[in-house]
Amino acid sequence: RLASLFELTQAIGAFVFGSLLDKYGVRACLVLNFIACAMSYGLLSQATSLWILYLSKVPGFALAGIMCAQTAVSHITPEGEERVAAFGRVRTSYMIGGLLGPAAGGRLGAAGDYYTIARLASLLSLLAVGLCFLLPARLGTDARTLIAATP
Repeated sequence: RLASLFELTQAIGAFVFGSLLDKYGVRACLVLNFIACAMSYGLLSQATSLWILYLSKVPGFALAGIMCAQTAVSHITPEGEERVAAFGRVRTSYMIGGLLGPAAGGRLGAAGDYYTIARLASLLSLLAVGLCFLLPARLGTDARTLIAATP
């Protein structure tokens, strides 16, 4: 049931997130994504009862990082083979993260305290929020020029 709740919140959030990306841009939505991630892990790190464990999955509605990454790719790469290759790299990185993340978390959790690992994940998510502010406020042709000029 817990996994079903998480999938349901993400499915509902996907409908909302598309319009948020169009209205507010990639950076704002990445910030929302990582704040929701920090909230989810923060609640998980405090879970001492089943209802708090369920509550920790509610911020899942805003976990749409791959949508943000795909939108960023569509804004900063020209149409054609380069864009297709960039989408492939984004998808591959998410698949690798989806495999290695739970494996690493399971190994760390089996060796120690789940609560500490959830707190660390929450802290790292907040760090990612700060890193989002290094991105341009709006992506588009200006971002293509900015990224092309970066060595």
